[in-house]
Amino acid sequence: MADIELLLEAERRGILPPDKLALLTEAKARGLIGGPPEPQVVQTKPEDVGYLEGGKEALIRGAKGYGKSASGTSLAVSSVLGNEEAARKKMADIKAEQKKVEEKPDLTVED
Repeated sequence: MADIELLLEAERRGILPPDKLALLTEAKARGLIGGPPEPQVVQTKPEDVGYLEGGKEALIRGAKGYGKSASGTSLAVSSVLGNEEAARKKMADIKAEQKKVEEKPDLTVED
């Protein structure tokens, strides 16, 4: 028992070697040594997240996407109708908008 007490004291002081720390952590997790085991962090999968939690963010992303497609449609209409000056101005506006740095990038399906 004295060895276990020495291991616990070394851990408390932060001088326990990494190989002994792994053994001590495993012994605690199995309940072989007194004291509560360290809580395990459970990672959530995207499919485990509820349907409505991300609804607001999805709606905002959708509105931004619609704004981007509307500017492209407006450019196409101006070009088809033969208004070259308006088409050039709209293209310059779209390019300027694309160069702006977003505070938070839009999430995609790949995220």
